[in-house]
Amino acid sequence: MWPHSILKETKDKTRIYVFVGEPKMLLRFMNQMKVEQLFADGEYMVVYLFPDTADYDDLGFFLWDLGMTIDTWQFQFNLLV
Repeated sequence: MWPHSILKETKDKTRIYVFVGEPKMLLRFMNQMKVEQLFADGEYMVVYLFPDTADYDDLGFFLWDLGMTIDTWQFQFNLLV
């Protein structure tokens, strides 16, 4: 799985990841970071660059979808705060 191999190679020397890509791939990357417990101590951060201007009402679209469980949604929401 591509997020795991990237994180395995970079997590010891990287604390801030800059992500450019599809929102679905951002979620996949961040979910893998959660699986590897990289957010547990607050040492890692992901900055997402989106090449378009988002409306305020659309901001949630980038971090969760209707198929997510409440636990996953809460985790993603806490990343925003």
